[in-house]
Amino acid sequence: MGSKDKSIPDRLKSIFKTNKGQLASIPMRGEFVISKDLLRDLGKDSPVTLRTKILRDLSDKVAMNRLEENAVEKLWSLIEDMFGREHSTETRHAAFSFLHSLIRGQSDNLREMRAQFFRFIKNHDHPEDVGQRLDLLNTLTSNGKYIVYFDLEIGPFLLNWFPDISKAGKIEEFLAMIDNVIKFNAAYLDEDIITGFIQYICVLCCSTSNYKTVTSCLQIMSTIVAYSNMSTESLPKFIGVLCRTVNIEDYCTSSWKIMKNLLGTHLGHSTLYTMCRILQEPALRSDTDLLRGAVFFIHMALWGPTTLTNLHCPPSSVLPSFLHAVKCNQAAVAFEVILGLQQLVTNYGSILQDPSWSILLQIILNIIRHIDLSSNTIPHKLIVAPLHNTLNMIESLLEVGSYSGSTKQYFEVIEECWLDRPETSILRLLNFRSRDLVPVEHLWLTNLYNLIHKYFKPEGRTNIRLRVLDILANVIKLNRRQYEDELIERIVIPHMANIANSPDIKVRSAVAKLLIDLCMECESKKCLELLDILEKLLYRPFENHPPDNIPVSEPEHSDVKCLVSGLIGVFTYKIHKLPSSHAVKIYKMLVTFLEYHYNQPKIFENCHKVRYMIFNCFLKMRADSLYHLGYPDDGNKLKFSPYLCIISRSMERGSLGSPPPQSPAVIQVPCTVTYVSLRRAFKIFITCLKCERDWEVLSLVLREMTKGLQNKSLILSKNGNNELDLLVDVLCAMITDRNMNLPESLNVKVSKPDLNALVLLVLVNLASYHNYLDQIHQQKMIRCLMKCTNTIGPRSSKHCIAALTICTLEMREVMVKLLPEVLLNLSKISATVHIAIPVLEFLSTLTQLPMVFGNFVADQYMAVFAISLPYTNPFKYNHYTVSLAHHVIAVWFLKCRLPFRKDFVKFITNSLQTNVLVPFEETKTIFHYHHQNLSDLNQDSSDRKRSSSLTEQGSRGRSSSSVSSMRMDKPVLQRPSPNKFLITFYEELTETCIDLMARYAFSPCSALPRRLPAAEFLLNGGQSMCWLIGNKLVTVTTSGCSQKVLKQGLCDKCWTLCSAQNDSRRLKSGRSGSNETEPELGWASRQNSNEKPNNASSPMEEGKRVGEKLEAISAKLQKVNSTEKQEKENCACWCQGWAEIYIRRPTGDMSWVMRIQNQLSYTHNMYEFPLNELSTLFMPSLYPEPTTGTRPPLRRQLSSEEPPTEDAKGLSTSNGSLPGSPKASPSRQNSRDSMDEELENFYDDGTKSRNPVRRSNSSPEMSASWKNPFLHQKAVLEGEESKSLDEDSMKKGKMYSKDMRVSCEAIPEEIGGSGTTPPSNDPLQLQKSYQSTTTGFGSAHHPSLLSCHSYPGSSPPKDPNLAAKPYQTVPPSPNLMSGSGQPEFQKRPSNLPNVGSLVPLSSKPPQSPTQTSPRPSRHFSGKDREGHEIQKSSSSSILEKNTSNVNLNLARERAKERKNSGSMERLSTLESNQSQKRDRLHTISVMSPATRKPRSEHVRQPTRSREVPRSGINPSFVFLQLYHAAYFGHNTERPLIVGSSDVVQRAVKVLDLIPPYETHKIGVMYIREGQVSSEVEILRNKFGSLRYVDFLQNLGTLVKLSDVDPQVFFLGGLDQSGEDGKFAYIWQDDVIRVTFHVATMMPNKENDPNCNNKKLHIGNNYVTIVYNESGEEFNISTIKGQFNFASVIIQPLDHNTNSVTVKVKDELKELVAISEPKIVSDPNVAILARQLALHANLASMVVCSLKNRSSDPYASNWLERLRKIKNIRTKIMQEQKKEDSIYPAEDPSSKNRRHMEDFTDYT
Repeated sequence: MGSKDKSIPDRLKSIFKTNKGQLASIPMRGEFVISKDLLRDLGKDSPVTLRTKILRDLSDKVAMNRLEENAVEKLWSLIEDMFGREHSTETRHAAFSFLHSLIRGQSDNLREMRAQFFRFIKNHDHPEDVGQRLDLLNTLTSNGKYIVYFDLEIGPFLLNWFPDISKAGKIEEFLAMIDNVIKFNAAYLDEDIITGFIQYICVLCCSTSNYKTVTSCLQIMSTIVAYSNMSTESLPKFIGVLCRTVNIEDYCTSSWKIMKNLLGTHLGHSTLYTMCRILQEPALRSDTDLLRGAVFFIHMALWGPTTLTNLHCPPSSVLPSFLHAVKCNQAAVAFEVILGLQQLVTNYGSILQDPSWSILLQIILNIIRHIDLSSNTIPHKLIVAPLHNTLNMIESLLEVGSYSGSTKQYFEVIEECWLDRPETSILRLLNFRSRDLVPVEHLWLTNLYNLIHKYFKPEGRTNIRLRVLDILANVIKLNRRQYEDELIERIVIPHMANIANSPDIKVRSAVAKLLIDLCMECESKKCLELLDILEKLLYRPFENHPPDNIPVSEPEHSDVKCLVSGLIGVFTYKIHKLPSSHAVKIYKMLVTFLEYHYNQPKIFENCHKVRYMIFNCFLKMRADSLYHLGYPDDGNKLKFSPYLCIISRSMERGSLGSPPPQSPAVIQVPCTVTYVSLRRAFKIFITCLKCERDWEVLSLVLREMTKGLQNKSLILSKNGNNELDLLVDVLCAMITDRNMNLPESLNVKVSKPDLNALVLLVLVNLASYHNYLDQIHQQKMIRCLMKCTNTIGPRSSKHCIAALTICTLEMREVMVKLLPEVLLNLSKISATVHIAIPVLEFLSTLTQLPMVFGNFVADQYMAVFAISLPYTNPFKYNHYTVSLAHHVIAVWFLKCRLPFRKDFVKFITNSLQTNVLVPFEETKTIFHYHHQNLSDLNQDSSDRKRSSSLTEQGSRGRSSSSVSSMRMDKPVLQRPSPNKFLITFYEELTETCIDLMARYAFSPCSALPRRLPAAEFLLNGGQSMCWLIGNKLVTVTTSGCSQKVLKQGLCDKCWTLCSAQNDSRRLKSGRSGSNETEPELGWASRQNSNEKPNNASSPMEEGKRVGEKLEAISAKLQKVNSTEKQEKENCACWCQGWAEIYIRRPTGDMSWVMRIQNQLSYTHNMYEFPLNELSTLFMPSLYPEPTTGTRPPLRRQLSSEEPPTEDAKGLSTSNGSLPGSPKASPSRQNSRDSMDEELENFYDDGTKSRNPVRRSNSSPEMSASWKNPFLHQKAVLEGEESKSLDEDSMKKGKMYSKDMRVSCEAIPEEIGGSGTTPPSNDPLQLQKSYQSTTTGFGSAHHPSLLSCHSYPGSSPPKDPNLAAKPYQTVPPSPNLMSGSGQPEFQKRPSNLPNVGSLVPLSSKPPQSPTQTSPRPSRHFSGKDREGHEIQKSSSSSILEKNTSNVNLNLARERAKERKNSGSMERLSTLESNQSQKRDRLHTISVMSPATRKPRSEHVRQPTRSREVPRSGINPSFVFLQLYHAAYFGHNTERPLIVGSSDVVQRAVKVLDLIPPYETHKIGVMYIREGQVSSEVEILRNKFGSLRYVDFLQNLGTLVKLSDVDPQVFFLGGLDQSGEDGKFAYIWQDDVIRVTFHVATMMPNKENDPNCNNKKLHIGNNYVTIVYNESGEEFNISTIKGQFNFASVIIQPLDHNTNSVTVKVKDELKELVAISEPKIVSDPNVAILARQLALHANLASMVVCSLKNRSSDPYASNWLERLRKIKNIRTKIMQEQKKEDSIYPAEDPSSKNRRHMEDFTDYT
């Protein structure tokens, strides 16, 4: 039955049952009977040997078998004697062995014999038998467990037996038996026995090192504690043994287990107390093991891992004992104590109270002070870790607020061991100590000194030293106001003087920062001492660097970086403070550092940030006009120092500028201005450019130097800078010198173009210093730029070209020599997108500098065209580039001298053809013409008929008519391609270019003709018809009259003039005496019909002017009449046979007046005038602009059978209503509806009307009297005869007494005789006229405008009194000469010009580079020497003077009738314009020039109450003589007659409203300080600075709006009645007219606080010029509006220079070349700003056109006119198809068949 089968009671019984001895466990055995013989042999009588033998034999039997009863006693009695001393040891041992077997075998039956045997063992005292006795006792007691029958005796026996056992060496067995005796029989052992055992055991433990022995002793001690009672007397010994054994690793666990059990008994507190007594006992201070064991047991028991709950002792009760223990200064004890404290703080630190903490910290402090913790011996080195762990735990309690002890006491402990403590602990200590460093504490400065002295040691840890510096900085910050000097002198300087020797870079950086902060506010001499320390620190790398020149990494120079940053901050602060010596010293330190660096570049090779900061600081410095140094503040606003003045070289008394010593008697304010020499800094920059190889630094220097050069005061300094040549040299070397190995030698990979681009920006800004450079260096700069354009690649070439533009403006004298070379270089550059805009802008700007290109020969002009032509390719360049290229070509073609022009035509046409061939050939389907190609289209205009001529057979039409029609209509429509629009765009632009060359190649005719008064008179009643040939509108008007003979064979028209012959003299001398006759000068039918009637005159006044015109003609007619009487049968008078041919072309209009020389079929022929007199009738007009601008009617001639209908208005039936008579155009407002249909090709935002510009030199429109000065001179001479001018008539005449020919020089061809013939061949007349005309005009011209216009190559006049300037190769017009005969270009006017008296723009076109258009006079006074108004002479002034004035009034009446007969609309127009002077801009958005009137008459004829017979030659007769062929090659060559339908006539009117020149409107605003972000404040400015006024005067011509004829000058929507101010600035040149909307010249109105009236103009402009004197950056979005795409911002700088920047909106970023700011001098800034504005405006118009009508982008008004002409053709064709299908669509299959033409189809 297993243990699992037993019941619980059985199992308990088996556990607790009494052990009856070993025998009880012996199984049942057999019984052994001892025989008598055996007993006999064992008797005493038997021999010992036998007995011994029997015992041996019997031993096994008695051990294995059960003996019979009483057999044991028998046997014992037989052998007892054998244990006697008499027997031998062998015998005794044999007997002991038998007895051992007997007791073991018969243990169950021994009973009382056990006592017998025990007494035998006890009493047998033979020393040799101790072991046998012990074994026998073990057997008898079962190893001490079973002591029945002798239980009271065994205790004392065992206690007394200890010595014998120890001697016998049986102590382990003996101790084991004692342990069992105590364990199983403790109740039988008395207290004194246990005490004896303890005493023996304690001695044994302390005296032996045998492991088994000690283990047995500890086992007995454990058994005593567990099973017995121990007396208090034995307790100390017991504890002592445990305290010692616990220190031994083998017994530690056993000892602690025993002690733990002991402490858990009733003796626990006694034990604890005993151990505390041990620790406090002075006699035991040397017993290390005892003390250590006691400490161990105490802390293990009280706060160890297994705390005894029965012990209720606080730590404070035992810690004093620990303190006593550590005072013995035993390392082992201290180690155990600190371990105990560590456990205490860890487990119970949060609940310890102040007393415990106090003793604990005393213990730790005692350990730190008296134990050598630095020793490497054990246990010394073992103490450190638990000690600091304990302190760390205390710190953690301190952090969380659970520490209840004294903080001061704790930090005293930390301070004792701070070298071994972690940084955080010391930082806490420093924070604690820093609280006491306040002036209220005793000896606070001493404490501060000691703190720094102790913790700021060079060998100290970095963070601790940094914290000390922080504490010092904080103390200084709090107390510097009162104790600054003491702190610096006693604390800072002593401890920081040698900081340069510190190897710790972080500490050096912190010290640098501390000293920098001190220097910032320190104003005493101590600051210089601090700077001395910093200087050592700054130069330290150069002094301590090893000679191997190995570059040092950037982190190793962080202290220098920090130092330099701080020094720069101090410098920028100190320049505004006294004494200035501090700032000067820092400046010198920084310069010296850079000098050291470039002497030893390897040291800081990898640390570019330092010199980057220094250069950045220097490059931000600026100087004002007084040379005071300035630096931008945090808001980037410049603030100048009142104490520092810069010079280029050091002054004699030094740069510190200390005041000279004064006599004590003289009290004088010391000098506070310090002079600083910038020469060393300037040289450092040059050195940097030479030697710097770090791209970030080099790019900074180049980039910021560009801005710095804008500050001339800084660069030139107070006494000049003669080292600019060196800067030019090094900059040029950077680009051209291969030895510099740039950019390959830079530290990063940089492209050559990128480097050169930055260098070029510096070079171009040096252009403004050309006065300080010799010509050699100027040429070097330009040549360097030229080289760059060819070498650095297209992307960067644009910077070179932009630089060349500025150099051309600034260095004109040098550029004159180099410009041919420049152009040659530019012509070699491959045309790319990147350089397109800069190149074209360069060429465009160059046109404004005639002095520079004045000596051009054909090669230079050819180079210009070669450069420009590649950019006309729309397949490669954007629309703006192509448009600008065509503009440049056109302007330069007009700049060419007339003899050169035809030579360039072939080159230009071939180039245009080349541009288009490549893209066109890519699409093979385009252009399949068998008989025609582009070369045919673009043939040299010198080899073909003039495009405006009408020749037989239509050769021009076949070869080149309508390029667009051929190129676009047929191939493009046949085979549409993706490039359709571009092809069309290119074709049309090419056609306008060829049309322009054909127009101006052989003659400098103007863009718009003006019908002369005589022609107006002749053609007034004639017939008019209009044809469309190719892309030209040809109008033929013939003369005619009523054919009724009135008097002497003359018609009524001729008689009207003849009767007024006597009034001609009165006209010349006295016409101004009447208010009625004076204004009549202004009337003549103005052929220039794109100009509206003058708003300044009323219809009544205009009518009055008619008479005077007619009177001028009447003198001639009267003379003819009186000489030879005519027959009266028919009217064969001279007004018959005349014809005018008027041609409208894309680039302008052309008009001829001719008379048939074939004899007419009249019976009598009229008497012919003498040629020399008749020619005077058709010279360019001396008359002012006529007000009834009449164009040739654009309708077919009405047949005589078509009766005109009655006009609803009931108009009169004067001659003006005859067929073909001119009609005034409707007003702008009234014509809106009639023109709506014509607007489909124009975009809605008014872009078409946003093309302002002003004339500078040559224009296709010249004043007739200007072009022919002879007539003008004569008129003036005759006008001088009248001295009594009525004031009223003078005022009325102002409008026509001004000469608008400002600053344009005379055209040599005209002066030399190629122009109009003078009225007289008298050589004196020219001289006289010179003298007379200069009277009123001598001082009338703006200096800047006059000085820049010259025409090279002309012979000077023969007048010896004229002296030309050196650069003028042609004399100025006589109108430009002063009274003395000398040119007065620089004279300022004393009064404003009266614009009304100026001759309007018309008549002769350009023929020289300098004169193709008149420029309005800016300061012109139209008065003669006596102050009278100079009147323009009428025709009568050049006819006979002896005419009568009989019929003068009749002539006036006829003039009025003629004036009023046109239509009622004209009157309403004029009257409405009196009150509302708005130009075309505000009515029809498509019309670019807002001031033009339609060139065509009303479509419908006014009705008459009766028919008037027609007379004269039919216009078809004239047309057929000029243009007719039996067959035409193409439909486009067949003439189309322009019908009279409303649709067609409206289209023609729209064409006439598109001027043949560009018009631009540019806003101009002035910004003063503090206004840069306020739109209203900017607009409300009424005036600007003097430099702003000078800028405006250079920008354009000042005109008085009320006196300006808006038909002649483009006003850009400005109201002439004063709503937009009284004056305005305009500018005109060959192909451009500009109006400037100047905000400061417009009035501020009380009812318009937001200046909406100004914003109406400026806000709707595309481009604004901003003159920004605010000192802040202008934001383009400040002026809010839909437009304002670009702003040209001018920021005035010192030394008369300006920074010009272009800012654009996103729409223009891809078009306008946005570059770095350009530095331009005051004389040139207006030219540059104007050109930039015009280019940006053109780009804006292109962008808007692309946005609104992408298929027909804007390029020029010429292109718009061409498109309108094509539109007219389309309308005509559509109408004719509807009516009678005269021109059916051409069948492609029949294009080679030839059709005979019926000319009646188009006549």
